[in-house]
Amino acid sequence: MKKYNIDEKTEGKEYKIGRSLFALSIVLGVLGIILLIVGIFVQNTKYGTPLAVIGAIFSMTISFFLMYKSYSDMMAYESLKMEKEYEKQELYRLNSVCKYEVKSKLLNAGFYEKNEYLKKKKFSYLKDSITYYFRMVDTNKVFGSVERYIKEFELMEREGNSCLCLFVYVDHITEESLDDAKELGKADIVYETVINPFTQDSYVIVVVDRKTNEGYFLDIGKKHKSSLYSHGCKWIKRILDN
Repeated sequence: MKKYNIDEKTEGKEYKIGRSLFALSIVLGVLGIILLIVGIFVQNTKYGTPLAVIGAIFSMTISFFLMYKSYSDMMAYESLKMEKEYEKQELYRLNSVCKYEVKSKLLNAGFYEKNEYLKKKKFSYLKDSITYYFRMVDTNKVFGSVERYIKEFELMEREGNSCLCLFVYVDHITEESLDDAKELGKADIVYETVINPFTQDSYVIVVVDRKTNEGYFLDIGKKHKSSLYSHGCKWIKRILDN
């Protein structure tokens, strides 16, 4: 997975310029609207209305052009900014998440088994309703396995908002597997909160050491509470962190 760094001079400066141009496009758009309103109030003057309309058309044309040209850079800037923010954050640790305990607690919380998932649909004031899917898998390599299970999940027939909480059990947690957990978490948080806030799928990846039963995942924290990822983190902590 590509790792971004907003402090890099090459890309960081370009994206900052794009963000500034996007802000300028909004200012010009507002100016265009103001000029149209002014044109209404000066319609009894000889040149007031035509000048106001011409100014409004010019401002809004430049506004749409700048917005179109700078939108991708602005989004990249915000993505880099958020990646940097979560890069500094420590992974959240779950003390005891052996498979038997996870399954037992989920069943007690009203989840039911279907295929290889533990599933439950819950009403949400912010997201209408969310269906949570918990799955536990064994693997030797976190990143490649997670991609495979996510693709499998995406091909499954589902309705509405879905959050997959995937528990990946490895023989021994290494720095690489912890880095994978953070990178996967960052990618999903950035995608849902910056790139596509209207997505109906989210994935929370928990890496678990089979020997110690300790699990680690990137918690979104107190921000972005309306996101599916945030709801997934909340349910993981509510059910398993006790």
